[in-house]
Amino acid sequence: VDGLLHISEMSWGRVESPKKVFKVGDVVTVSGPISSYNKGFQFDTRNGDITVTKDGEVEVTYPEPMVIDGAKADELVTRSADEYLIFVKMTGTVSISGDGKYYNVAIEGATASQGSFYGITDEHKALVANGEVATIYGYLSSISSGKYVNIIATHINEEPTVTPGEPE
Repeated sequence: VDGLLHISEMSWGRVESPKKVFKVGDVVTVSGPISSYNKGFQFDTRNGDITVTKDGEVEVTYPEPMVIDGAKADELVTRSADEYLIFVKMTGTVSISGDGKYYNVAIEGATASQGSFYGITDEHKALVANGEVATIYGYLSSISSGKYVNIIATHINEEPTVTPGEPE
């Protein structure tokens, strides 16, 4: 299963940068209790220990992304079931608010939803600007407040190497 690991679960000690512990292409095994949160699954650090071990390395390619346009974003915020991560592509106008805390994306044609960066890194913050159009590739992780399509970005304004086939 492809998944994402929060920085707080990478080591027993403080992790200043995930790149100092893991790099893209590292194969890891993560085990622990899973719970649902905002129509998505996550490891539940409140109900048990999370263990992480590095098992090797692979060359990384991404699945064909599911394209999130305005209609798809509006559909996604109405889902009622929890779902696993989905690799997606979303294009829209970036809006930065809350003194730089919130990075959202207005998707053309969306009437009831908007994109939102989930756990945006400083590296990715440097690639976007308020009011500019950006194309974001990453993993749809959750839906929050019945409005936000939360994306953990892997690439911004740069197309990743994809494995041909159906979107996962």
